[in-house]
Amino acid sequence: MSLKVCEIFYSLQGESSFTGLPCIFVRLSGCNLDCAGCDTRYAREKSTCLSI
Repeated sequence: MSLKVCEIFYSLQGESSFTGLPCIFVRLSGCNLDCAGCDTRYAREKSTCLSI
């Protein structure tokens, strides 16, 4: 299986009962929904294929 990954980054969780805890986030690429409130439009095209 392979995934189109835009970025992997370390940050603090901002939601849920885990708020404030360190987390590693994996942002995937290729969303085709075109939501008006999207804050990561750059993730549509930018990607690297990673196999798992």
